[in-house]
Amino acid sequence: MVSDVGAVIDGLGVDRVHLLGHDWGAIQGWTAVTDDSVLARIASLTSISGAHLDYAGRFLRSPRTPRALVDVARQILASSYIWFFLCPVAPEIAIRSRAQVKVFEAVERIGRSSTRSRRDASPGRSTTTSTGSTCTAPTCPHRLWHRRRNCRRPASRCRCW
Repeated sequence: MVSDVGAVIDGLGVDRVHLLGHDWGAIQGWTAVTDDSVLARIASLTSISGAHLDYAGRFLRSPRTPRALVDVARQILASSYIWFFLCPVAPEIAIRSRAQVKVFEAVERIGRSSTRSRRDASPGRSTTTSTGSTCTAPTCPHRLWHRRRNCRRPASRCRCW
């Protein structure tokens, strides 16, 4: 994981980066900022919904009550997809197959009700931001794309907060 983060920083051609990670990306970020081989190249880390693996492991081993055991079981189920990405060759095979389309569709539905998912799936759907302004829903995956490579977002970029 750490070598991947280092390779991305090298590919950007910059001295230091501000690293932002969500979920599994946040776990990778924590691993990177605690490793001396890339630590000096990371100016800051913003971790969203992802703990350092040591803390995650401590949480998974810590249930002392039936309620806490239920919480740990739920977290294990919610995070089970991570093991798929750790299996050698499995992600590459899935990406080359048509399974990737179904995976991306499922990921886009996470956290949405079925009603909202159908509504938001409309092409060019406008969304209202927290400030009350309106912008067209971006079509770019929620990842940082260097120089917007492979990004289908319209050139007139709007910021939805």
